[in-house]
Amino acid sequence: MIKTILAALLFALTLAAANLDAADDSGKIVVMPIEFADESLSGGAEVLQEVISDYFKDNHSVRVISEEQQEALAGDDTGSRAKLIRTVTEKMESDHALIFSLLRYRERDGDEYSVEEPASLVFEFKLIKVANGETVCRGRFDETQQPLTENILNFFTALKRGFKWITVREMAVEAIRKKLAACPTLQEKS
Repeated sequence: MIKTILAALLFALTLAAANLDAADDSGKIVVMPIEFADESLSGGAEVLQEVISDYFKDNHSVRVISEEQQEALAGDDTGSRAKLIRTVTEKMESDHALIFSLLRYRERDGDEYSVEEPASLVFEFKLIKVANGETVCRGRFDETQQPLTENILNFFTALKRGFKWITVREMAVEAIRKKLAACPTLQEKS
């Protein structure tokens, strides 16, 4: 009798835990096309979009959409950016939108051992819950690679990079991994 009660209690606790996990589920996330103010950043936005797509390729709860897909989903909806995001996420049955703004994207001028101008990248992102507009997490990345002689505090970063000048794409890969890993909602649930 006691074993039966304990088994039923254990089953109820397991079911309750499963329901809590389901209630905490972040739902599907749509990564919107990268925003940029200056047309000179369009090539950088394409590269950053590729890096983001690669980062999320195995995360089935995140969908990265292109500018063309966004336009097709939005249709004739030419309202505000917030309305556009709501329309797209509703049509994709998503709960969250991940929005990136590219502010600087400058490729290094030189090679991995000598540069005239180092790689430089600045972007911001925020993950919003579409239903109420709440910002779930946000971040900013801003780096222009410096020689170790200018900033000894970058020793471990330089060591990790092999004491080489990296491309802006390589910088973007590092930045996306570091920044997005800090947002628990963006990590796939097992």
